Amino acid sequence: MGAMIPSAPPPKNGKFKLESSVKDGEAVFKLHGMVDEDAHFASVLATVKANLESLKRVRFDLGGVSHVNSSGIREWLLLLERLYLAPPIEIVNVSSGFVEQANMVSNVFSRPGLTVISFAVPFYCEKCESSKTVVVESKALKQGKQVVIPDAKCPKCFAAMELDSVEEDYLSVIRKLAGG
Repeated sequence: MGAMIPSAPPPKNGKFKLESSVKDGEAVFKLHGMVDEDAHFASVLATVKANLESLKRVRFDLGGVSHVNSSGIREWLLLLERLYLAPPIEIVNVSSGFVEQANMVSNVFSRPGLTVISFAVPFYCEKCESSKTVVVESKALKQGKQVVIPDAKCPKCFAAMELDSVEEDYLSVIRKLAGG
């Protein structure tokens, strides 16, 4: 296993947390909480730099992100810019917060060698007021020339669930990423 720089502890306000691991040529970074001005990615850069020779892939799991503001997007874009020497980057579990920002800032997921693998799609049941998140692969959302959000059934009452976000936000980002 390569060298790993410890993840930064969450800020005192508890908004942002970053977990990291390096194993078998893959660096994995899991983001949690709010990505804002308190989100610092120095440990990501240090981990990638320390393991650059052995890394085959860098993976970001955004499923734990509750909200992203403009300051957080600035930090994210600076991170991607500074990872120009990194191996291919995969993004999994893109949260609704990142989807909202990607609709306003066109280059949130634009970097050579970056692939968005999956989205964490939030659903809500009006009947029993429960919610769940379904991870959907980007490829599965594109059906021919159309992009479709899949249906979801409530795990409690089995009623049809609604997308708990603005559907067009998801569809727009997926279309951009899928080139359709």
